[in-house]
Amino acid sequence: MSDEDIVERLRRRAAKARDRYPDHADDPTTLVGGLIEDYESAAVEIERLRDRLKGLAREALGAMQGPRVARRTELVPEADEGGG
Repeated sequence: MSDEDIVERLRRRAAKARDRYPDHADDPTTLVGGLIEDYESAAVEIERLRDRLKGLAREALGAMQGPRVARRTELVPEADEGGG
């Protein structure tokens, strides 16, 4: 199995089909046009899911770090009061 990005692979397949069968590429009712539409839709959906997963990962990381950050900020004022 290759490390090739599936989104780029789908887009290359759509482009190749478009180049090979230009007369049918823009008509989604043809086999080629339908495949191109499916390839492009899959690529867009995968990108959307990746972006959402990245967002969820950032939210989860923020939630995990939240209590640690709060504890640090609680310690800072106490240190300032004791030192001043």
